[in-house]
Amino acid sequence: MKERLLIFLALIFLVTMLIGLNAVSYVQKEKEPDSELSPNRSTYNVGATGTRAFYDLLAETGRRVTRWQESPSALLNYDANSPTTFVVIGKVRRQFEEQEVRDLLRWVSDGGSLVIIDRNPPEEFLTTTANWNLSVTESENSPRLDTDPSDKAQMSAGEVATKPTQPTIFTKNVNAVQQSSFASSINIERIAEIEAPAEPPDPKGAPIIEQSDNVQTEPPPPPPVAAPTTIEGDGETSTEGEIETVI
Repeated sequence: MKERLLIFLALIFLVTMLIGLNAVSYVQKEKEPDSELSPNRSTYNVGATGTRAFYDLLAETGRRVTRWQESPSALLNYDANSPTTFVVIGKVRRQFEEQEVRDLLRWVSDGGSLVIIDRNPPEEFLTTTANWNLSVTESENSPRLDTDPSDKAQMSAGEVATKPTQPTIFTKNVNAVQQSSFASSINIERIAEIEAPAEPPDPKGAPIIEQSDNVQTEPPPPPPVAAPTTIEGDGETSTEGEIETVI
């Protein structure tokens, strides 16, 4: 009886020790608040720097939105129900490889729409086949440690809401857009077309006429000679140059 009691007490002691050691070794990791210095743009992040609200908004407004987990080359293999818009937000966990960039731009040339939301987008995507040059100018302002990304007043301090200047498909039903004071500027510049050089004019100023060897040309006629003028008088005549006066 005493042996069973000792075994029972020993088991209770071991369980208590294990619980105590587990409580001592467990350290709760504090959740770091969202900061614009190191934003987390993931669609799973419900914080101020996340895009979960944007993802839910697209889904609730009837868009078929999904988190893409395949290579961009898979976009070229879709026939029915092919995606029409590909969105890249912020810095990706794995950089695009050269072949992936070519596949994605090829999909865009076939009619797809590529949307990049970033203050410093990748340079390989800032390209166009038209006579336009795209560049990005970063804002002179930069986020600070005390900047609260959930505070609209701090994020847009000193910025005036931008209104559409002309009706387009992107500004439909949009009254104004309040941008962040840390937003970059997109510069669109037209590249001048190179005109073909004109043919140099003939130095003599006269057109060049080529003649065949079989064609014989006559020499130019001699200059005309003025005929002598006859002045008639009383039975006497005189020629011009030897004029005599008849009295």
